[in-house]
Amino acid sequence: MNANDVIGKCLEAKQTINIRKRASLSSEVIGQVAPGQIVGPVYSWVERDGYIWWMFDYTIPGNAPGAYWVAQVPGGFKLRDCMGSTESVTVNQKDDDVNILETSLRWFQWAIIGVVGILIFKK
Repeated sequence: MNANDVIGKCLEAKQTINIRKRASLSSEVIGQVAPGQIVGPVYSWVERDGYIWWMFDYTIPGNAPGAYWVAQVPGGFKLRDCMGSTESVTVNQKDDDVNILETSLRWFQWAIIGVVGILIFKK
């Protein structure tokens, strides 16, 4: 499995994981994911500080885009399809052909469609 296989999936913490403001070990810790908690879906990823960092979108409609990051640590997560099934997350290698901007734009498009759908059905 490579990092691209995790995009769009949810992660269930198997241990306490720090949530950071940016994808860096020196970035501010803004929270923690407790064992058993589920985060996701994974929006994108980067490799930095010797870790793969998973990006999660928390953009609130009407506000500037926002994201938070967690580092992939050995034994840290189970991969979930966001609908219930699980498997262990073991990322063997990065995919050198990944275009993070392209992946981000694709997920951003679906996020906008979802927000528009919520706003339409809310009325």
